[in-house]
Amino acid sequence: MALYLLKRLLLFVPTLLAIAIITFLVSTQTPGDPVERMVGGSPGSDGGLRAGSAQREAYQRTRQQLGLHLPVFYLSFTRLSMPDTLGQIPEKPWRKTLRHLSSRYGNWPAAEKWYHIWLRAEAESATLQASDTLIQWRAQLYTLRHAYRPEQLTTTIAKMDSLASGTELAHLSRQLDEAFTLLTTGA
Repeated sequence: MALYLLKRLLLFVPTLLAIAIITFLVSTQTPGDPVERMVGGSPGSDGGLRAGSAQREAYQRTRQQLGLHLPVFYLSFTRLSMPDTLGQIPEKPWRKTLRHLSSRYGNWPAAEKWYHIWLRAEAESATLQASDTLIQWRAQLYTLRHAYRPEQLTTTIAKMDSLASGTELAHLSRQLDEAFTLLTTGA
């Protein structure tokens, strides 16, 4: 009887580990962002001119309630160019984009700066007077959230620069352009 219980206990540990791994894989590989579905979209994803801080706060609060701000698994195997702080980026599209940028260019500090400048550009552009140019510029800004191929980034930034020329958006476009140059050249 003791031998039977010992066998069952020894089988219990690998079974529990297998269940944990399968659950982890299923939960992380599902498409989309669960918080986005629960809150009703990511902050500012509607392309509207006023990205609501209430929506961003609700997104952050729900993410924290679900424990998505914590490390994903018991341990992680990543390249040295991948930061451990990437999991702290709240929105899934940004995590994917920043992972690609960091992997491609091997420069996490520049990728992180790129992200923070994008957030600042989003916030500042939300305070400006509505216009067709601003709407088009913000649409290009949201395209950058999913852009990580160099040609896509270059094209989008060029469109933003041409739209912003001679407007109050020019300094925001210039900051994004400088951050992109820093990211791609490392200098």
